[in-house]
Amino acid sequence: MILVHNHPSGNIRPSEQDRRLTKKRSEAGKHLDIIVLDHIIFTEVLNQLCRRRYDVKERGGYLLFLD
Repeated sequence: MILVHNHPSGNIRPSEQDRRLTKKRSEAGKHLDIIVLDHIIFTEVLNQLCRRRYDVKERGGYLLFLD
């Protein structure tokens, strides 16, 4: 499972609530044999990169927006 939600503020950093939600979903998934692979925060910045067809291969195969 991949969790995805948006931050209309444009802030790409996960909030404490985001971290708690990811942890709770991961723990719940273990009981159902479902693995949480990632939690993506969608912002206007990511939207613009997707629209421009950003070449992730030039960046080692990953888009990393967090420290």
